[in-house]
Amino acid sequence: MNNKIMIGGVILALVLSIVSIFGGALSIKEKPIGASAGPEKTETQYFRAGYTFGGNSCYATSTTAAVGTLPNISNDVNCIDYTVNVADVTLTLMASTTAWMPQKQNEMRSLFIRNASTTATADIVIAAGTGINLKRATSSVTVLGDTGADNYARIDFVRQADSDVDALVTLFID
Repeated sequence: MNNKIMIGGVILALVLSIVSIFGGALSIKEKPIGASAGPEKTETQYFRAGYTFGGNSCYATSTTAAVGTLPNISNDVNCIDYTVNVADVTLTLMASTTAWMPQKQNEMRSLFIRNASTTATADIVIAAGTGINLKRATSSVTVLGDTGADNYARIDFVRQADSDVDALVTLFID
C-alpha cells in the first residue's frame, strides 16, 4: 500500500507540474542584451554587419604606375592611405560586385581615401569602377597632392534598386 501512495504522490506532482507549465500564467522578462550611451531606447533597432566607423587602421598601398585600381579590401577597412609615386595616378574604384560594397538596397558604406604622398604634384584622379555611378559635388574628382599628405576623399557608397552602386564623393583638400 505504501508503494501505491508513493506512486500516487509522484503522479500528482507530475500532473501539477504539467498544469503549471501549460495552464499557469506566462510571464515574459525583458533583459538588456547590450549597452549604449544615453537614455533608454524605446524604438526598434536593427543592427547589420558591415558598417564600422573608426577604430580600424587604414589599409596602406602605393603605385608607381599612372593607373591603378583599389584593391579588394576586407570588410573592416574604412580608409585607404594611397601613396602616389608618380606625377598623377588615375585610381579606379572597385566594382559594385565586390564583397566590401553594401549588399542590400539603400544600404550605405563610407570609405576615406587619403593621398598619402608628400609630393605636391602627385594627384589622385578617382574614376568609377564597373557598376559604380560616380556622383560628385564638383566638376572634377581629384585628391590633390600635398606636402602634408593630408588631403582626403570621402566616398559614400549606396546600393541602388538596379544593383548598381552610387558613389557620392566629397573632397577635403587644402
